[in-house]
This record gives sequence, structure tokens and C-alpha cells, in this order.
Amino acid sequence: MNIIIDTGGLNGQDAYSLINELNNNNISISTRRPQTESFLLRKGFDRVFLVNYRLKGEPLNSYIRGHVEEVTSSEESIYRKLIADPNTLYMYEREESAKQKKLTLQEKHYDIRLHFEYALSVLKKINPYVYFFSENPHKLTHRIFAFVANGIGIRVIYYQRGLLPWYIFPFEGVSPSVEPIKNLAL
Repeated sequence: MNIIIDTGGLNGQDAYSLINELNNNNISISTRRPQTESFLLRKGFDRVFLVNYRLKGEPLNSYIRGHVEEVTSSEESIYRKLIADPNTLYMYEREESAKQKKLTLQEKHYDIRLHFEYALSVLKKINPYVYFFSENPHKLTHRIFAFVANGIGIRVIYYQRGLLPWYIFPFEGVSPSVEPIKNLAL
């Protein structure tokens, strides 16, 4: 059973320690930190990928070329739901750079489309049973990965901290249709 664990902001050493603790050959790691990715690759762990895959100075579409397969009609409907969800554009506009602020709405949709296609291609390649997040995906790229995973039938599980630090509640799904997990059986 393949699983993906999003390490959030963990540095490379902490992510490597997590991998060693779990001691499972079916784990893939997603990270938003290029330094974590390169550290894990140097340690010989090759099942790691960047969630925000824009390389400095390299346009997104030149990186994604060759990474995307044909999108089916059912996958296309996932994209339409992603674009129709107001949280997608809210997150985009909250995180956009000065350069992205100058984009038209159509160009923003194209940018989100490229993120969608990248997430789809990575998830289809790894084919996980479950994708764990340490918190509710609140960055656009994490949300797109979670949305796509949920749409193609991969369980998306994340943890929400309670008011007291030792209370942690597991949830499954992607907002707005999130359900608390009563029995965390995999």
C-alpha cells in the first residue's frame, strides 16, 4: 500500500528521521522545501517530490512540459470543480507574487491548470492509497494536490489541533466536504 506523507516545513534531517522511524518502503514524501528534497535525494531516498515545483527563474510551463499525461474527461471535471471552488482563487490571490498580480483572470486559470496537471501526473505515477497532511492544506499548491487526490479516489487525511496542544483530531476529505474520522483504520 503506497502512502504519501506531506512533511510541511520539516527540514531534511527531520524528514529523514521520520522516514527511518516509519521504516516502510511504500512511503513517498511531498515537501514544499527544495532543500528538504535535495537532502533526501543525497541520502538515497528517491521517492520525494516538490509540491510547489516552480524552480527559481524557470517558468512553470517549461518545467511541466513532458511531465503531464493526457487528462481524461473525469479528471477534467475535477479541474472544473477546483476552479469553481472560491477557495482556490482566494488562496491564489493571497499567495500571488508581484508578477502574478499583473496576470489576467484567464492567465491565473492557466497557472492553476498547470499546477493541476502536475499534481495529477505525480499522483497517478505514485498511485497512493492515502495522502497524509500534518494540517489542513492552506497553501494553494498543497490544496491542489489534496483536491486532485480526493477527486481521483485517494484518501486525504489531515490533522487539526484542538485548543489544548495534546488534542489532535483527524479529518478526511477536502473542504468544504470534510468529515471527522471516528475510526482511523487504514
